[in-house]
Amino acid sequence: MKTVSALTWGLYNNYGGRKKPGYLSVIVDVEHEIIYPVPLDVEHIEFISKNILNVSKEDVTANPLLAEKLIPSIIEIDDISREVRGVLTGISGVEIGFGVRHSMKDLEKAHAMVLDFIANGEIRMADNFNAKISPKYSKK
Repeated sequence: MKTVSALTWGLYNNYGGRKKPGYLSVIVDVEHEIIYPVPLDVEHIEFISKNILNVSKEDVTANPLLAEKLIPSIIEIDDISREVRGVLTGISGVEIGFGVRHSMKDLEKAHAMVLDFIANGEIRMADNFNAKISPKYSKK
């Protein structure tokens, strides 16, 4: 399974456009400090359960704590300006449909890792770059 350390055009060309044009989905494993790009044709829950955790999605549904350290982030890239427009961390179908929740500390760590991932890459941030953490599915 592919792990990545920097945002490149090659990565975007292979994994970008998932769900919407310009979107690159990644999963951040905050415990092991690893970033995984999510393939275009695989849902987050399938990718996390089968590829990272090696369990069934039913196992994650029964025990959402299995995935609490695996945090989604969407990177939005503008194909015309060829810049990163923004990042949204902490929300995917795993949180919405399967009840996985993350601590704010882990959300902040994942978000910082994604920002570093972008900064270390070859696609520059737009002047009006917008970075956001969604607290909606955080642990209360």
